[in-house]
Amino acid sequence: MARGGVIGTPGNSLALQYEIRLSELAASARHGGPSIERTAASFEMLDELIPQLGVFQRVTKRIADELHAAVYSDVYTASGRKGGGRGKEQLPYFTLAQRQLKKLEDQMKKLEDEIASLKEQLYTCEAELEKVNTDAEGLRHSLRDRDNKMHELSAELRSCVAECDRLKKVATQHQRSDERMKREADYHVHTLQNTIQTLNEEKSSLTTYKNTHAKLQDVLAKTKHSNLPPEKTRPPATQKVSARDQQFD
Repeated sequence: MARGGVIGTPGNSLALQYEIRLSELAASARHGGPSIERTAASFEMLDELIPQLGVFQRVTKRIADELHAAVYSDVYTASGRKGGGRGKEQLPYFTLAQRQLKKLEDQMKKLEDEIASLKEQLYTCEAELEKVNTDAEGLRHSLRDRDNKMHELSAELRSCVAECDRLKKVATQHQRSDERMKREADYHVHTLQNTIQTLNEEKSSLTTYKNTHAKLQDVLAKTKHSNLPPEKTRPPATQKVSARDQQFD
């Protein structure tokens, strides 16, 4: 701001002029807080009043400088001047604070939007997690059922293996028994064949003996018949067959 200046027309009441200017500034204020225009106008009026204070001029000047240093920062910005020119204007601290507050509010709004988005994503993730947990619980139940089924199948498999081993042993025993019975049958067959052969040989011998005996009986009968008288002829002895001869008929 430009400090130092001359006020109004001589003869007018300075106090009334300042009150009117302050009223106009208050009426033009867009909000109740401090503004750059009102602060600059207040320091400008203070600079105009200092030369009118007489012995208090120096003290008031120092007080005004202290207030100016307390209110205005070291930050400058380009601003319009009366008459169309442009220059640098020193910014008060409250303006920087307002800008920083606005920036923080914008950041807060952005963070709130991000938090809302994150909350929505969190809600979606929680819903998906709940679904995943439900699916996982279903899979755990399915795995338990499969484990139980596997245990049952394993038990059945062990039972089948044991039954197969038992059947193999029984089959081996039956095979050994069959082999033993076959050997015994072969032995009996061989024995019977030998017995039949022996009996056939005996039969052949007895048949030969029978035939020889029959021939001998015929010869004896014929001899006896030829020696007897004709009227006392007997039946030939060949008509009588002994019990031993009947065994071979």
